[in-house]
Amino acid sequence: MRWPAVPNSFLLRLPFGAFILFWLVVTYGIPNRYGIIEPWPVPLTAVDNLIPLQIWTIWIYVGTYFTVGAVFLTAKERDALEMFYTLIFSGAVSFFFFTFLPTSIDRTLYPIPEGATGLSVALLNHIRSVDVSVNCAPSMHVVMGWVVVLGTRMQKRWIQWLGIMTGLAIIYSTMSTKQHYFLDAVAGTMLAFGAYMGARKQQYRPLEFKALLSRASSIALFCLFTSSVAFAANANKKVLVVVTGASELPLKDGGVYKTGYWLEEFSVPYKHLKDQGFELTIATPNGNRPTVDQASVAVDEKGKPQYWPSAEELNQALELKKFVLDEGKVHSLKNISDKDLTQYDAVFFPGGHGPMADMLNDKHVARVLNHFHKNKKTTALVCHAPAVLVSTKGKNFPYKGYKVTAFTDTEEKQTPVGPKMKTTPQKELSAAGTIFVEGPAWQSHVVEDRELLTGQNPSSSKAIAEAITKRLLSK
Repeated sequence: MRWPAVPNSFLLRLPFGAFILFWLVVTYGIPNRYGIIEPWPVPLTAVDNLIPLQIWTIWIYVGTYFTVGAVFLTAKERDALEMFYTLIFSGAVSFFFFTFLPTSIDRTLYPIPEGATGLSVALLNHIRSVDVSVNCAPSMHVVMGWVVVLGTRMQKRWIQWLGIMTGLAIIYSTMSTKQHYFLDAVAGTMLAFGAYMGARKQQYRPLEFKALLSRASSIALFCLFTSSVAFAANANKKVLVVVTGASELPLKDGGVYKTGYWLEEFSVPYKHLKDQGFELTIATPNGNRPTVDQASVAVDEKGKPQYWPSAEELNQALELKKFVLDEGKVHSLKNISDKDLTQYDAVFFPGGHGPMADMLNDKHVARVLNHFHKNKKTTALVCHAPAVLVSTKGKNFPYKGYKVTAFTDTEEKQTPVGPKMKTTPQKELSAAGTIFVEGPAWQSHVVEDRELLTGQNPSSSKAIAEAITKRLLSK
């Protein structure tokens, strides 16, 4: 088989390199970043849960690239070019093979321990920030195919074994740093084996070219530049997530209603924003751990969730709740100064009936909202949470005349506690001077007005997260 030759002229090679750069950007970042690809859900397996988070193994992941780079640099010119084309082949196969499968684990289920420091932690945090939840050109699959094919075509057994060992090392590293599913390891092995079987049938013939521009350095620069360009929009973007700390809602008859935050309204936006690479900080008005509204996790006698499409999705949300809210760091708004607020690009308030109890008149909630309003920074609230905008009422209500939505009176009347409540989000917002925009009951509905994003109900959780992402990526 005779491969196409790379132009010998430096100037003529630049368009060739630009094409490779464009291909990497398109296949690696753009489709899933902007929602072009909607992956099928892939559950965690027993193997995924069995392997604990081991931050130090990130160096195995990095080391494999140096290994491949060393092979690439020492290879003969014809072998180096074949290795280059193998990258294209492996990446192209990965793109089509993994278009509808997530190839990165839900990293929010395995957060890096609060307070962990060191070079390994910094490196893993960086990789997590620039890597997204769906890779169309997964690194471990590409590298495995890359080295195995090279070893096959060079007919050198030791390089073939190097490729196998490199692949196994990457699998171990990416699983122990919680970057990839076990199913991805299986798929990657299949891809590498397919590349091996395809390459061994090719005859080893000389190629008609003199040199490959900068060899490994050119590829490294392409990949580095791609990562920087494709994900720079997300770098250092921070979102403050303010969750209710209330567990009871006083009622007009003197009783109380056991409540808290609504799980879907926290977990769905949190996961979406985290997958985009944003840095999230959790806070409650007083720094206490938030309480989940038990109705939001209720199941029937057969174990079927009442408010979730499947038991699997509920279980994943409960795992996220455990790691982030039950065991993770929860800040107090009292301790977040005005200076601290300047580092955040957006603030998000999940709902549940809890905000009606502890946020409507909270001065620290008002301080946070006033800061984001004054600086025209994205402010998002969903379900009952938009009612907390009234905490900013004073001589001048900053959101007067804004179009908003929230859990409607129509929907409230259909809940067990609605008729017993002292007030409702719709009543509070309308009385304060906002323009309340009511959407169809129980259907996703988001209203955008200037810096303010409001969602009507739990069904709006995904849409509000997408609206936040769109705002942050456009800046």
